[in-house]
Amino acid sequence: MIANSKFLRKSAFLLVLISSFLSALQLFSQNTETLTITTYYPSPTGVYQNLRLFPIAAAQAPICNTDQEGTMYYNNDAGQKQLMVCRETAVGVYGWQAVGASFWTQTGNDLYPNDTTTPWEVGIGTTSPARELHIANNVSAEMVLEQSNAKTDYKRWNFVVDGGDPATESNFYIRQLNDTGTNGNIPLYINGATGVVGIGTTNPQAKLDVNSTTSGFLPPRMNTTQRSAISPLVAGMVIYNTDSTNKRLELYNGSSWVGVGGTLKCVTVSKHCPTSSPCTATCDAGYTLTGGGIYTYYGSNVDMNRPISDTTWQVHDIDQYNHPNSIFYAYARCCKIE
Repeated sequence: MIANSKFLRKSAFLLVLISSFLSALQLFSQNTETLTITTYYPSPTGVYQNLRLFPIAAAQAPICNTDQEGTMYYNNDAGQKQLMVCRETAVGVYGWQAVGASFWTQTGNDLYPNDTTTPWEVGIGTTSPARELHIANNVSAEMVLEQSNAKTDYKRWNFVVDGGDPATESNFYIRQLNDTGTNGNIPLYINGATGVVGIGTTNPQAKLDVNSTTSGFLPPRMNTTQRSAISPLVAGMVIYNTDSTNKRLELYNGSSWVGVGGTLKCVTVSKHCPTSSPCTATCDAGYTLTGGGIYTYYGSNVDMNRPISDTTWQVHDIDQYNHPNSIFYAYARCCKIE
């Protein structure tokens, strides 16, 4: 009887040992499980030293929505290997994002905000950007554009806001930088206080100062037809007329186009008008109309006396035939620079 009792006790102990071993084996053999840590189940010391998430592929990640916000998993995809969290990436939009990432997404060489519908304003050196990109600096705000595969040494362009009185204005200029960052030419300069613009100079002496010892200034080039189509016309406009009969620099004086420089040559062109219909006098090729008028004898009812183009003057006398000896002429005053 005593022997049987000992046997039963040993058998029970062995069963407990086997059961514990099987439970432990099952624990280590399972793939994953969900662990929820709340303040109701703290560790014995109140601190968890290590927490390991079982690595899975992104394709195996659970659904991310408003109910799962804050859920995490470890992305085991090649090239990723990072902790992911379910979060609101845009208003009302939820998705997986790397822990520590911002509202920006990088795909290859592209970097863009997750929410492309919001008018983003990015500040560098400022917490109150006024435009899509706002760069601020108390001394000099600069931006560099570079063509990295350019063969020339000066392949960088430096955009700079600098100089002047920081309390009232700043100057803007564009300059070249070589491979070592040494400053090069400044082809464009704008003075913030006066608004003067310098091309090839940082000390412009007029509203526009073009400085060069190797090249010239080239105004717009066009023919007479193209020149006549300019609208609106403003006194002081300058063009170079490419017509074979002109080939000259021309200035609009507020009423007509005139040649610039040379000797002024003027002629009067008259036209006899044998009928009472409107009559015109037209300048020869290369001449510009500067005035005109009407001459009548025994006529007194002039109802038209005007220029109708840069080269033509038009007149009309409706009483021309009231007298058998009436004479009716139109004339145009035409000038050109030779």
